[in-house]
Amino acid sequence: MSACIPFAPARGSNYVVTATITSQSITIGAGNHSIRVVNVGSVVGYFATYKASDETYTCTNKETPVAVTGSAGSTLIIEKPLDHDTIAFLADSTTTIMHFQPGEGGY
Repeated sequence: MSACIPFAPARGSNYVVTATITSQSITIGAGNHSIRVVNVGSVVGYFATYKASDETYTCTNKETPVAVTGSAGSTLIIEKPLDHDTIAFLADSTTTIMHFQPGEGGY
């Protein structure tokens, strides 16, 4: 049995975005192993992390989904490569509010 490492957020680094049906991106900076994502809207959101210097990335609904508020999965913590410094995101339809917070652990 493996033990879960509690999520330790990087203080002062929560990014609140309004996701639309068009892919957008934010720079979160490199150096953290984890991202906590919270979808506080009523529409499924999607996201992917990447290294901006390697590529320009367009998020689609084939990326990691984050369920809507009140459902299991509306908060998700993923492990990411240390050098991924950017997040691409979008909403399934209309708009949704998403929070992205870098940190350590949670997996």
